[in-house]
Amino acid sequence: ADGSTGDMREAVRLAVNAWGSVLMDGDQCCSVPTPPYCRGGLHLAWSAFAITLPAMLFFLVFLFLCSLGMACQQWLKVISNRALQEITESKGGHPSTPEVPVLVERSENTGKADRLEVRMWSAWQASCLGGKGDSQKELPGSRSLGQAATRLFAELGEIFDFQEDSVCSQFDHLISLVRSHCAMVADRRIEAE
Repeated sequence: ADGSTGDMREAVRLAVNAWGSVLMDGDQCCSVPTPPYCRGGLHLAWSAFAITLPAMLFFLVFLFLCSLGMACQQWLKVISNRALQEITESKGGHPSTPEVPVLVERSENTGKADRLEVRMWSAWQASCLGGKGDSQKELPGSRSLGQAATRLFAELGEIFDFQEDSVCSQFDHLISLVRSHCAMVADRRIEAE
């Protein structure tokens, strides 16, 4: 024992204590929730993930609310235009007469809504609900239901800018559901007699 191991032990003890005091004083990042704890309080290191995730979620919610607001605004334009058109037509005027001010310009997709309405109405008339073109074979109340459904589908297609084929496909599905319901009602009536 020449004293070199004593010096080595003392050097190791000083190194361990020095590193421990650095951690305990908070000079280094001390975000580990297990020992050794920092004396200076809990120091959290903000990672890129911890900042980016809430920011992206906020951005997505913001985009959703903006698109919802734009869809509602366009829907209100369509409704107000239809109301103004019905008011002027009930007075016997034309929608462009100066008596009733035009509050909102019609959308540029109006041609799309008109095309959709004509296309779906012809599908309604060609089905058994519309009498397959023969007014004598038409189901009672079918005309008003068909007109309301075609107008609703056309307006929703215009408001939300759905593809024309998608709107027509959903309308054909509605026709098949109504036909199926009519067949079930007729079957029950026949069974009851």
